[in-house]
Amino acid sequence: MDRLFYVVDGEGWATLAGSSYPIEKGHAVCVSANVEHNLTSSDDETLKLFTVYSPTQHPAGLEQTDKPESVMAAAGPAA
Repeated sequence: MDRLFYVVDGEGWATLAGSSYPIEKGHAVCVSANVEHNLTSSDDETLKLFTVYSPTQHPAGLEQTDKPESVMAAAGPAA
């Protein structure tokens, strides 16, 4: 599944296949299917973005505000 992330507000990092790139308001990040990725805020401020999936994956009306605890636990402690 391909993804497009658009940064609405804030600053942070897009990590794609192990390489990190700075992102900020107005940036778009395209992620091809099967590419490991993560977008994170660079400070304590919220990184606001929207995502477009192709094909769709989530049920209509789903709003994900935080990572599930299982994903956070697998990532280990923040550096």
